[in-house]
Amino acid sequence: SDAFKVGLASWMEIGGHVGTVVYQRGKNYVTAGAYVSRLIGIAATGFNVSSTNYRVLSDETVDILQMDAEMGVTGPGFNTGNGWGVDLGFTFQRKVEDAKGYVPHSRQSECRYFDYRWKFGMSVLDIGSINYSVNSFYRGLENVIARYGDMDNESPSEVGEVGDIV
Repeated sequence: SDAFKVGLASWMEIGGHVGTVVYQRGKNYVTAGAYVSRLIGIAATGFNVSSTNYRVLSDETVDILQMDAEMGVTGPGFNTGNGWGVDLGFTFQRKVEDAKGYVPHSRQSECRYFDYRWKFGMSVLDIGSINYSVNSFYRGLENVIARYGDMDNESPSEVGEVGDIV
């Protein structure tokens, strides 16, 4: 098999939005916004296989003839990791009429809506990371030879027991 990676993660976000008008002149109107969030880890698993040779014997049994890989697992739980995330975006609008001094949904603009001829927007989403460090382990696997069968009967109760199966 060619090299491959598998990653799974779950987390919660607590955050808030902010946005503002950054430029307005004539009929040109530009707004920008951001969403900043604190990321709270729940669980994660990562598997990076650099080389593997295997044989499928049946729908229940796999022989791994050779494998070099790395794996990291963090157990399920609240706050098993933490980090920060941000989404950024802007919108350019070409208004139908002069938008000088226009502030959406304000008394200053008498709550009027200024229509646009066209608009263009762009966003960059999910910038950030989470460091899973609680109830976690990492294992490097070199020249692994194994037979996996009857995996339905494997039921680890702790994160460390997942490493015992591999």
